[in-house]
Amino acid sequence: MRKEVQPPIFVINCKAYLEMTGRRALATAKIVDQVSEETGVSFLMVVQLTDIAPVSQEVRNVAVFAPHLDPVWPGPHTGHVLAEALSEAGAEGALINHAERKLALSDIRVAIERAREVGLASMVCANTPLEAKAIAVFKPDFMVVEPPELIGTGKAVSTTIKDFIPEAVKAVKSVDPRIIVFTGAGITYPKDAEEAIRMGAEGTGGSKFMTNIADKRRILLDMANAVKRGWKTRSMLGSSASKFE
Repeated sequence: MRKEVQPPIFVINCKAYLEMTGRRALATAKIVDQVSEETGVSFLMVVQLTDIAPVSQEVRNVAVFAPHLDPVWPGPHTGHVLAEALSEAGAEGALINHAERKLALSDIRVAIERAREVGLASMVCANTPLEAKAIAVFKPDFMVVEPPELIGTGKAVSTTIKDFIPEAVKAVKSVDPRIIVFTGAGITYPKDAEEAIRMGAEGTGGSKFMTNIADKRRILLDMANAVKRGWKTRSMLGSSASKFE
């Protein structure tokens, strides 16, 4: 991974929203880049495959991730997403096993290996702390643990299921403390993000909240400052930051 990413981290997943596609994705990425530089908060941005090249060429601070990576090697795999292609397009990493694009456990292992082979970071999703613990054995760079029933609902995991975040972080760190753990689902307001970080996550993020906000710069500044507050609270309580490059 070429860009330095250090907690606290905020992830923006563009998914397949029209408001976050093509020129709109590029416009958003430029705002994200500015906010990252101004606040010092690391941002990851998961964009559609067709947006990887144009976005990655225009940002200096944001780590651009692909929304998927298939567990295949170069060859006759029409329609599959090849690790080498993502790397050449300018991706820093790939999102693997999102709740909306699930893979078998054996395929997750191979996808992580394929990412590692070409220098891509792997950001792997899990629905539960138990699933996250099983995947952590494969040593992804990032783990995103989020209950699928809250995704896109506006009901934040950090305020709805109080024990979920501490349990998820503990599950992953018990296998490999070097894995950076994100938790999300329903993160809509700055207080949601601040609480997620305060409860033990090293990163959080969202997607749907970005589609209906006119002033994207303002909400991103608010989110960045929120995760900084959450991280500061943890530091005051004795938590230590981890670092990934």
